[in-house]
Amino acid sequence: DAPPKPLIAGFQTPVTAACLSADERKLYLCSGGLVACATIDLDDAKCSAPEYLSSLPADAAVVDVAADTAGNLYVCGKDGVLVVDETGDAMLQVELPQPATGLCFGGSTNNELVVTAGETVWSIKTNTQGAKPASPEFVNMIDKLAAQGDYRHVGW
Repeated sequence: DAPPKPLIAGFQTPVTAACLSADERKLYLCSGGLVACATIDLDDAKCSAPEYLSSLPADAAVVDVAADTAGNLYVCGKDGVLVVDETGDAMLQVELPQPATGLCFGGSTNNELVVTAGETVWSIKTNTQGAKPASPEFVNMIDKLAAQGDYRHVGW
């Protein structure tokens, strides 16, 4: 019932995507073509100052990010999908004929990486699982915390 309050503010470029680690302790944000990481405490609605993953190339043009249960990140950018560990060190590059524009995990066991690139949607079977999708209650809480201005939502 409390009004929303921002977790993080002051980015110089818009935040284009966000995801949580599987343990919901790290928040990854795409901004300005790079990935920033912050520690988050959802119970207290507190978040540390984000730090950019310095090992990613400055020209990566990151637009989306997803996490798996092993702590790896799947970074969507101009060269396809770059798989990095939680510190940003590259482990694998999945090249696509066009820049990747979005990605998520899905499938019956949540081990299919679905990637959009140009006019094509790709499916890549992985040997891991994507971080569990957020519950509807969690999504509602984040929506409330991230809202700005006069925010209303039917059913809350």
